[in-house]
Amino acid sequence: MRLLNADFGRYPLPMALFRSRGNFLGFVCVMVMCFAVSEVNPESADPDASPTPDSVEKKVDELREEAKSTAEMVQAEARGMELWDAELNRLQTKLPEPDRRKLINSQRAWLSFRDANREIIRTVYERAQGSMYRPIAVNAELQIVKERAQNLRGYLATIEEAWPDER
Repeated sequence: MRLLNADFGRYPLPMALFRSRGNFLGFVCVMVMCFAVSEVNPESADPDASPTPDSVEKKVDELREEAKSTAEMVQAEARGMELWDAELNRLQTKLPEPDRRKLINSQRAWLSFRDANREIIRTVYERAQGSMYRPIAVNAELQIVKERAQNLRGYLATIEEAWPDER
């Protein structure tokens, strides 16, 4: 009952329970109750998640699921990088003509960034002991291309939604 009458001052309730006379057990109980009551919904983890799966990512996931050996895992990641690169190339053609030069300049700078990152990724993972590091390295390279393609998708979505003269 002492907790109900305690003056918590500037601390929120769970932290106040922890700080009030070392009542760690009270803090743990409140935290357990918070997690137990909250509903776990995987879609709520990412508010920007699409209700339909990304077609490129779906293909990449299928390739990963089919891979049984390390060599197949490396091939799956490399093929996934090719798929994301193809998506990136497809997206580049959709930018309105007057602004395409800006994209080309940006893309040239990004290619330098990508290549520099590939070098460090390869340097780090080539020396790592264990066969698992090769698929991890190729996946790290894939993520760079995937992120760029997703950025371009976002730019194009903004153009379609917010540019009145481009609809």
